Amino acid sequence: MKLNNKPPKVTVFVGRTASGFNRFLVKNTLSPIDPDVLAEYVVRAIQNFKNDDIEASNLLLQEIWALVRAEDAEKAEASALD
Repeated sequence: MKLNNKPPKVTVFVGRTASGFNRFLVKNTLSPIDPDVLAEYVVRAIQNFKNDDIEASNLLLQEIWALVRAEDAEKAEASALD
């Protein structure tokens, strides 16, 4: 999602635990992610944020959307906002 035509600066993972995030995914008819894989994504998201690497953050989100089998970015984004 872009606000004010600027790319996002923060990646947010819903849920405090892998199981919480996976419950969110299942509730929104998306595929859960293995907790070890999810942990790697969280580490990468933190590194991208520290390095102010917006492009890497956007690629990371695209990987996650593909992994949870979202049809496209808009569907995943719409599910997150419900």
